[in-house]
Amino acid sequence: MQRLERLHLNPNAKALPRVAFAAMLCLGLLTACGHSSGSDTALTAPAPISLTPKRDAAAPSNALTGPVNEGELRKAVERYRLTKQRNRSHYDYAGADLNGDGRPEAVVLFAGQDWCLRTGCSLVVFQEGTTGFRPVSHVTRIRPPILIGPDSNFGWRDLIVNTGGGPAPIRTVRLGFTGKGYPINALLQPEPVQEIIARSQQILAESPAFTAALNQLSNQASTQ
Repeated sequence: MQRLERLHLNPNAKALPRVAFAAMLCLGLLTACGHSSGSDTALTAPAPISLTPKRDAAAPSNALTGPVNEGELRKAVERYRLTKQRNRSHYDYAGADLNGDGRPEAVVLFAGQDWCLRTGCSLVVFQEGTTGFRPVSHVTRIRPPILIGPDSNFGWRDLIVNTGGGPAPIRTVRLGFTGKGYPINALLQPEPVQEIIARSQQILAESPAFTAALNQLSNQASTQ
């Protein structure tokens, strides 16, 4: 405090700027009175606040599945039916991005008598292009549920399906893309390990129409 008094009493001392004088005054007071009774953190600048990015509520919770253009798919199914010379029948479908291009393919499981055997029915994968959907793969002897596996071949996700019935035991198999499509006959494909099945995502379950189609085939076989 004596030093501060001399600053006031010395007539030859140059006037200090207000900010510098205030700083010296505060320093003198802290020196005279000792440490503050509060914690040292009171003199520390507050830490920056970490902000969590806001989640987009409109973002899809799962990017693998998605809607397809039903009108265009219906046209593609009709064209394919006429090409194969089959009767009109019920079919179930789901949209799933199998090749990672950001657009869902249509996975279609037919349930009509023209499309089914006792070991399963036909599964057709349609890919959407600039002129609508076109078939890229036709697999026979498929039973639901239909799952998308975690692994890929030639850029296309594996399909995990059931197959069998009648004289053949029902089992779960893996359909791996071959570069030209999925295997034609599901009954001849290998079984995946349980860890792969646990990591797969179901996109199609068994429908009443599918159950009715296979039951009718079984009844016909038993009466022959």
